[in-house]
Amino acid sequence: MLSQPVILGHEDLSRDQLLLDRGFHYGDGLFETIAAVSGSMPLLEQHLVRLSRDSSRLLGHYPQVLIEERLQAVSRLLPLHPEPHVVKIVITRGVSGRGYGYDPATPLRVLAFIYPYQLPELAKRLTGLNVIHCQHRLAERGWLGSIKHCNRLDQVVARAEVAQASADEGLMYSDEGQLVEATSANVAVKLHGRWLTPEIAHIGIAGVARQCMIEAGLLTVANISRASLAEATALALLNSVQGIMPVGATPDRVYDVSTEQILDELSQGLSPHMRGQW
Repeated sequence: MLSQPVILGHEDLSRDQLLLDRGFHYGDGLFETIAAVSGSMPLLEQHLVRLSRDSSRLLGHYPQVLIEERLQAVSRLLPLHPEPHVVKIVITRGVSGRGYGYDPATPLRVLAFIYPYQLPELAKRLTGLNVIHCQHRLAERGWLGSIKHCNRLDQVVARAEVAQASADEGLMYSDEGQLVEATSANVAVKLHGRWLTPEIAHIGIAGVARQCMIEAGLLTVANISRASLAEATALALLNSVQGIMPVGATPDRVYDVSTEQILDELSQGLSPHMRGQW
């Protein structure tokens, strides 16, 4: 395993170029976080589809050549370190002077990061997460709301609530009280015998793992209120790095369903790492 993060793509940049980047000053960019399993990235194609779509919408185009160069560099390193890692790809609008305005001709910048990854404790996956209801709410932001841009202050604020409560994660809601997501994962709720996931259009991030499960027929998109969680028989969090994480308890509820049953129901046909088998 790598002893510290590796950064790729900054070698030919000066200190000033890095410090003047619009991603640093305004969060003017977007990113993908990708699981590296046994030297490969099993969900890479799905991540690149979302990255291409969101980059075109936010930044005007998709820097495919730079992305391919960074991924080739990552692919040369990963086989040398087959332990679990996390790869982060960041695209920013680069340097374009002071102020919010920018020159559309400014070259985009692409960096790749490889982080050592510590697997979640097996006991935690088997007993289930302790999850709170976050007080901080998510507001609708039009088309920008569904893009995984670099400004993650809503999640930073909510994650502070999680830490203060000594919990594992936190559920986040819209101003209207609709369940949206967790601070760093999507949500699956078992209601009336069906696995549902909250509608995500102009609020929240539609994750790659969630999309795979929808396409596999494992999840159905629906509006889910906080009040309806009282009728839920099981709850799980999911993202493309940690996989499927059953919830054991919330402040107002203990879920006694078998975590193995949850993993079996939600991981059919998916990469083994989604159920913790790295």
